Parts: sequence; structure tokens; C-alpha cells
Amino acid sequence: MPSHKTDSGSSDLDPREIKILSDILALVLDEQSGTSEAALAALKLRAARNEFTGGALKNLFMGLTAHPRNTRDEKRIDDLTRRLKNSKAETEQARQRIEALRRALKQCQDEQSLLRQAYAEKNQPYLWQKTTWIIAGVAGIFLGIATAETVHAFNAPLQQPRTLYFR
Repeated sequence: MPSHKTDSGSSDLDPREIKILSDILALVLDEQSGTSEAALAALKLRAARNEFTGGALKNLFMGLTAHPRNTRDEKRIDDLTRRLKNSKAETEQARQRIEALRRALKQCQDEQSLLRQAYAEKNQPYLWQKTTWIIAGVAGIFLGIATAETVHAFNAPLQQPRTLYFR
């Protein structure tokens, strides 16, 4: 049973067939005419020994011209290239989104800082204001007492000293 492929529709080429073809072409295309003739004779012997027919050689040439590269590898390379481009695009979109989120976070932190400052100012104990009211209240009490004493001092009837009565 032959170990080579003779189907021209096959997309996978047998490495053995490619090796045989390269050997044959190297020998036939030799510059010396004697070597070329010897290569043709060796080609016939090798083809008979390996059960390599003219149809198989034709199929090999057709396969090489129709599929210069392995389509499975090309598809995989194309798929990986496409996935790489998609990944790069997604990475760039993610970077832009991260930058936008960082800006939004910075803005929220600034607003939070302003709100904390406003809250602290609103809830700050009014020590100076309370102290001012307390001092004003105490001063008012003292002023009231002093005013009352002054009014009583001027409105009080003059008292005669008692010593005048006892004389």
C-alpha cells in the first residue's frame, strides 16, 4: 500500500512527497548534462521503488500551486491577528474609560472636600459668638445695676444728719 497521497483535492501535503520532489528537482536541474541524465534515471528507479506515479507528481504540483501555504495555519494566523487587533482596540477603549473614571473620581473627591468644609463650617461651635453674647449680657447686668444706683442716688430725698436733731 502506498504511503503517499494521490488526491489533488487534499489541502494537507505529505512532507515525504515534498522531500522527494525537492530531491528530484535538484538533481534534474543540475547544470551538468551527465548528472541530469543520471538524475532522470534515478528518478525513474526511485519512483518505481516508492510507488510514486506521474499522477501523484502532478497532484503534488497542483497542491503546491493551489495551496502555497497551509490554509489551516493561515486561518489560525488571520484569526490570531484579528483577535490581537480586537484586543488592542478593547485595551484602548478600556484605557479611555479608566481615564474618564479617574477624572470623575477626582471631581467627586473635590466636591466631597468642599462639602466637608461647608459642613464643618456650619457645625463649627460658635465660641466667639457665644462668648460675645455672654460678655454683653454680663456687661448689661452691671450697667443696669450701675444705672439703677445712679437713678436712686439722684432721686432719693436728702436726709438730714441725725446729729442736727439732737442738739
